[in-house]
Amino acid sequence: MRFNQISKWAYIFIFICGLGLIGAGCFTTGYINGYSTPEMLSNEYLRSILNQLFLTIFFFGIALACFIFGNYFTYKRELKWLVYSSLSGMIILITFLITNLGFSNFIGIQHYAGFLERITFTIGFVWVFLVSLYFLLDNKA
Repeated sequence: MRFNQISKWAYIFIFICGLGLIGAGCFTTGYINGYSTPEMLSNEYLRSILNQLFLTIFFFGIALACFIFGNYFTYKRELKWLVYSSLSGMIILITFLITNLGFSNFIGIQHYAGFLERITFTIGFVWVFLVSLYFLLDNKA
């Protein structure tokens, strides 16, 4: 296997995901379900928006990377990895959207938004770990 067979966009999206995580870690979250006061200062509001922006970049980036690697696994005729990557990308997008509804105080799921966000992170991190193992253990490299 040659790495030049994978679209350069796969590497770019993984890099963007890393930048998204770093950026989200630099900025605190804002008023969400009572974790802060609603009378936030303008700089706290800006930090909250930046945190959400970087997390959005991360989650969409990891989902797009799943789909790009799924395309690669189609080329390699690796059906299990194709299905795993595609399902991971879809589940990440769905749980991210549901999480955002929860953080927007959507009735019924607002108390589970943090838990859903952690599930979404876990799915993404496990996918990156397993795909990395796939390439490390691939003997045709």
